[in-house]
Amino acid sequence: MIKTLTFLSILLLISINAISQQNFKEGFIIYNSGDTTKTKIDYRSDANMSIKCTAIIDNKKITYSPNHIKYFEFNDSKKYISKKITSGKKVFLEYLVEGEINLYYYLNEKAQKVFFVEKINEKIIELTYSEGVKRIDGKSFNYQTEIHQHILLELMKDRPQFKSRIKSLKKPEEKKLKKLIHQYNLSKNNNNDEVILNSKKQRKYELSLVGGTTNFSDKIPEVKPGAYSSFGIIADFNLPKTHENLYITFGFIHNRLIIEDERESYNEYPLYLTYKFPESYLIRPQFSIGLLRPNYSIGLSIKASKKINLGINTIFKFGTDRINIVPHQHTATNVYGTICYKF
Repeated sequence: MIKTLTFLSILLLISINAISQQNFKEGFIIYNSGDTTKTKIDYRSDANMSIKCTAIIDNKKITYSPNHIKYFEFNDSKKYISKKITSGKKVFLEYLVEGEINLYYYLNEKAQKVFFVEKINEKIIELTYSEGVKRIDGKSFNYQTEIHQHILLELMKDRPQFKSRIKSLKKPEEKKLKKLIHQYNLSKNNNNDEVILNSKKQRKYELSLVGGTTNFSDKIPEVKPGAYSSFGIIADFNLPKTHENLYITFGFIHNRLIIEDERESYNEYPLYLTYKFPESYLIRPQFSIGLLRPNYSIGLSIKASKKINLGINTIFKFGTDRINIVPHQHTATNVYGTICYKF
């Protein structure tokens, strides 16, 4: 147990150090003066990139606020523009659709998606929306505002064929808004210069060969103490619509052990929800939680080549009492080495 805790502590320290890495990608910046600079920009969360842009300028890291620059873009990826929003402050809004009507969004302080529209030569407008429960005369009523519908109806009044679709848009949702504005722009755009951005987020697949040991807790007296061999194959595929660094992990693990002096073996079919830090990190931490059993893991990988990562992963397994997902007692610890191929 002491060896396991020591190993875990070292793994945590390495992970904490890795987290401090920044994820720089090729792109460019447009300054308020109109000058453009090609550079590498730190690719962070949506909330983070709505308030700052960190770039490499003359071999130095410089952080710009929305007051300092007017635009930045990652090559073949996200685009951000500095705009003053309803609250009066400036933020970086992410382009979702660019054309006769632009659609933007940003993640506010409450982690809520806020959408904005802007027609050519007109001011930017927030698609205001709220919902909840109101109490009137001692009775509760659910409500949804319709301000966003009125804004879209006014913007698209020159094309009445969209009226019924706008009326059916009960709340501003990214997928439906992108489709609506994309089709509006195309309906009078014969030059095909309208762009819908990030319409498909790339799905990533990873396949790993794993091998290592399983150490059982003394809470399982029928298993002879010792380190038993385990090996198998694990697949990861990401969930780009949820978060580009979030993965579903599943696979097959074959375990060997000794029960009452008899050699036995059994198979596991793990299913985890895994968060992996960005691929650009040289040292890439990851954390997982079991979806079928109360198992938890921490690990990291090191980039060996463009397609190959080498890693190590520790899994803490727990038994349950009455509720299958609530941990009751620690049963085993797995330590695996991994060879991962990225498709």
